[in-house]
Amino acid sequence: HRVSFKVKLLFEENRALDEANKRLLCLLEKEQRDRSERKHSLAIPPSRSASRRA
Repeated sequence: HRVSFKVKLLFEENRALDEANKRLLCLLEKEQRDRSERKHSLAIPPSRSASRRA
């Protein structure tokens, strides 16, 4: 009984860690997308009319 209890406990811990990893991976991917979008928005050159005024 003791061995089966340990197996069950490890299975539950593994499942909890797997769910946490999935959440963290989603957060990482979202952060990378947001960072990429910000980088692209900063790379857009100003309009020509704005540069003529300067």
